[in-house]
Amino acid sequence: MTDTKKEHAADNSIKTVARKPVPLLNLEYKDSVFRFLISSDKQHALSLVNAITGRNYPPETEVEYNTIGAMIYMGIRNDVSFIIHDIMYLFEHQSSLNPNMSLREFLYFARKVNTIVERNQNLYRNVRIMIPTPQCFVFCNAKDMKTDSEELHLSDSYRDKSIYTGCEWTVHVLNINRGHNKELMDACSILREYSEFVAISREWQKKEAGVTGMDHAIDECIEKGILVKFLREHRLEVRDMSLDEFNVEEYTELIREDSFNEGKAEGDLERAIKTAKKMITRGDSLDYIADTLEVNIDQIKEWISIISEAGTPLSN
Repeated sequence: MTDTKKEHAADNSIKTVARKPVPLLNLEYKDSVFRFLISSDKQHALSLVNAITGRNYPPETEVEYNTIGAMIYMGIRNDVSFIIHDIMYLFEHQSSLNPNMSLREFLYFARKVNTIVERNQNLYRNVRIMIPTPQCFVFCNAKDMKTDSEELHLSDSYRDKSIYTGCEWTVHVLNINRGHNKELMDACSILREYSEFVAISREWQKKEAGVTGMDHAIDECIEKGILVKFLREHRLEVRDMSLDEFNVEEYTELIREDSFNEGKAEGDLERAIKTAKKMITRGDSLDYIADTLEVNIDQIKEWISIISEAGTPLSN
C-alpha cells in the first residue's frame, strides 16, 4: 500500500461529525404492522386485492397464504404473499424508496416458484409445469415519495440496456401516505385506515417519542374509528412493532443524512469512506452500505482493505 493511500485512510479515521445519536435497534426478526394487518384477517387481503386490481372476490374466496418471510429489512419482516385463483399476489411494505425493489421481488418470486417445483414436480419431465401468475406491489410510505405511483423494472438494473432480452419484471409502487391515491383509499378502507394510523403515529412520535407517544397515537386512532377492532385486539403487539419500525425509519434517515452531509453527494471520496466505516462499525451489511452510498460491493471491500491496512479499527 502506498504512503499516499495510508495517509488518505488515516485522515479518514480522525475526522468526526457531531450529530444526533442513532437509535438502538432490536434486530430480532419481527413482523411489520402492515404485514401483521394483512395476514391477520383474510378479508383485509381480499379488500386490498379487490381495490388495486379491480377484481371483485367475494368474502368466501379462499386465500392461500404462502409468505416465506424473505423480505427482511433491518430485522423487520415486511412481506406478504398469497394465492387467489392461481394468481400469486406479492406485497411488500417499505418506508423508504429503494431502486432494488424490482430485483428483490423477482428473487422472492423465484424462491416461491422453486419451492413449488421441488415439492410437486420434476423439472425435466416432458410435461409443462404450471405456476401461479404473479402480481407484485410495493406499498410505500416514504416521506420523500411525491407521486401516487411508480413502476420499477428489472431491466433498470441491466448493465447493457441496448440489447432486447425479452426478460422483464415489473413492480408497481403505490404511495400510501395520507393524501395520496384517493381513489384506491376510498376503495379499500383497511388501507386508508392504515395510512391514517401511520400519519397519526408519526405526528405523536414528533411530540412525544417512544412508548407514551405510541399509546397516545393508538388511543387517538380508536377514538376516531381507525382500525378499532385490530388495535383493540393487538394493542401491545402493534405498539411494539410500530416503535421498531420508527426506529428503523429514523436510523435510515440518519444514515442517508450522514452520506449527504459527509460529502458523498459531492463526490468526496474521503468522507464516503468514513461513512462506510461508521456503517460497518454499526454492523450494517455490505449490500446495505453499497446501496446507501450508491457504489458497488467491490468498492466497499476495497475501502475496508484501505482502512484495515492503515491500522484503523472497524469497531469502537
